Amino acid sequence: MPEISGMEIECMSVKQQTGTVVSWSRERGFGFIQAANGKNHFAHIHEWMSDDGPTVGQIVLFASIPAEKGPKAVNIYLQSDTESGANALAGGV
Repeated sequence: MPEISGMEIECMSVKQQTGTVVSWSRERGFGFIQAANGKNHFAHIHEWMSDDGPTVGQIVLFASIPAEKGPKAVNIYLQSDTESGANALAGGV
């Protein structure tokens, strides 16, 4: 196994959260998601994992990471996508 020298690897526990898309600019490719706890999270289109683009009012699942200007949403999925994926894994449709 190769040795990693001169680098520090930081691991952090990331908890998935539920939230609602409260604003989105298609032209700029970003917006904000309000978590269930009321905190707003910056969201960028590159973190969007679902096929359909985000729209205001959608319920999403995401992970939150700290960022310079406040919390950032990453690995963002539509809640309906994750439910259908869980059903498919369980043998449902």
